[in-house]
Amino acid sequence: MTLLVSDEHDLLEANLDYHLARGVDFVVVTANRASAAIIDSVERYVDRGVCHLIEEREGGYRQAEWVTRMARIAATDFGADWVINSDVDEFYWPEAGTLKGILAAVPDRFGALTIPLSHFVPRPGDEGFFADRMTVRERRSLKPGGKGLFTKVAHRGAADVELSRGNHRVRGTNLTPLPGWEPILGLHFPLRSYEQFEAKVVRDGLAVQTNPDPAVNRGLWSELYEDYSNGRLPSVYADRVVPDAEVRDGVKRSRFVIDERLKRFFEATEHVPPAEPIADEVDSLRVEMERAVQERERHPLTLEVRRLEGRLETAEKRLEESRVTGARLRDERNAARRELKAEREESKLLRAQLDKAHRGLEKAECRLAEAQRREGPLGRVRDRINRGRAAPGPEAAGGDERSGGAGS
Repeated sequence: MTLLVSDEHDLLEANLDYHLARGVDFVVVTANRASAAIIDSVERYVDRGVCHLIEEREGGYRQAEWVTRMARIAATDFGADWVINSDVDEFYWPEAGTLKGILAAVPDRFGALTIPLSHFVPRPGDEGFFADRMTVRERRSLKPGGKGLFTKVAHRGAADVELSRGNHRVRGTNLTPLPGWEPILGLHFPLRSYEQFEAKVVRDGLAVQTNPDPAVNRGLWSELYEDYSNGRLPSVYADRVVPDAEVRDGVKRSRFVIDERLKRFFEATEHVPPAEPIADEVDSLRVEMERAVQERERHPLTLEVRRLEGRLETAEKRLEESRVTGARLRDERNAARRELKAEREESKLLRAQLDKAHRGLEKAECRLAEAQRREGPLGRVRDRINRGRAAPGPEAAGGDERSGGAGS
């Protein structure tokens, strides 16, 4: 099993103890910026030889990347035949037989098994062990928005496995999903107390802000984090708590199920891991599997499901193409923005130089006008002097007359 953990103190050891008792042989754990108490708890299982710890100290929340890394390590370093990718608030319950027997019954041509998850609802009161007070779950839980069942996937060990965000889908060599058989149910406890809810909102609300994954639902966590910042989070949690009257009505309408199996499991004094599955168990489970697959194939909605799955695959391919195109267009837009910024900087520099030249010209014109103003009277005197020097004087004129008279 792979397990991604942050600071879920109330669930970590319960999750590890449960799965190790139900047939999981080894757990690869990634601790994402976890506290020293969480690290100490995991290291006790490392010392027992049933756990491998990876400490992740970087910011953000790169779930798909980290789970994919753990799943590959499980296959390549620890020889996993099958891998269950779990969160700390998920407990995988075999509806028939054992986990080992179920996985051994999957035919070789299939490499992945769909696991529906059912959410347990928050109940009044936060005190005590979660499994003792949380015994009401949804019959079938839907994805956010109601577009399909909420499911996870278990898969054969593969060195090239790749998990989607949330562990809902898997890709890799020989990992074809087995259709129609769902012998394992995931018991999911997302909201256990207000204290845990607030810690999750603060942690995840801050993490998604630095998460580069565009598929992360930033809107949900940003909205909840805003509720926390504005003091509205207690009322948000209170609205999600399901009181007794609503439980009774939900059970009547088949919306809710009273499920105390996990409670009884932890009440038991001994948790002995099951032995390797025997041939009879595997054979009976395989018969059940083949019956479930045949019923699915004969169901009138099967063709419609296949048609919709085909449309979904086409839509996902187009979405991927649009993402590639979008990335290229963003690169072109960013390049154009950089070029425009450079042109604006150059224009700004030229404008500054032009303004400086205008100011210099204005100063020169002012100095010329002042010089002309000061030089005006002096210039007129100089002109008269120059004109006087150029014209013949009266003495020169009379001398000529006298000379002329004497001669005559």
